[in-house]
Amino acid sequence: NAVKDIDLDNSKEIIHIKAMISSMTPKERENPDLLNNARKRRIAEGAGLSQVEVNRFLKQFSNAAKLAKRFSGKKGMENLTQMMSQARRQF
Repeated sequence: NAVKDIDLDNSKEIIHIKAMISSMTPKERENPDLLNNARKRRIAEGAGLSQVEVNRFLKQFSNAAKLAKRFSGKKGMENLTQMMSQARRQF
């Protein structure tokens, strides 16, 4: 099984994410809205990445947070069930 063979702790993407998070201050980790261009540049330099990669990570994080919020609670489970039903009908 391919999923079992993935080493999440040592995958390139996980290593980059850990580096970005380590380059953030505790307040930035707590509130990503604080991240202006200067802070993103500092994080990118600290992580050895480009600012584009930092922006991509932050966008993915934001999207995941929105999905988690959307599907939390009872109403969220109803939305998720409805969405999955629609997806099944398409295939």
